[in-house]
Amino acid sequence: MKRCLFSASIAVAVAIGTIGIVPFADAAANDSTVFGMVKSAGAVPCLNAGARGRVAISDLGQVQNMHVEVFMLPPNQSWLVLYLS
Repeated sequence: MKRCLFSASIAVAVAIGTIGIVPFADAAANDSTVFGMVKSAGAVPCLNAGARGRVAISDLGQVQNMHVEVFMLPPNQSWLVLYLS
């Protein structure tokens, strides 16, 4: 039990320590980025060949707004968007 608690505390300390290494977003106010989405290899057989998506990220000072548009997806389906920063 003590060994497990020690390992867990080391893992938490390492996780907290790595937070300081990650740089903060450095965007100017009213800055924006637009890019196209990419289909995952697993989704390609399920999607129409013309399916596509576009993402726009706008910096509004202390808040960032992400707008996602997708086209040519099958209707009445649930979709998951993964955001990795």
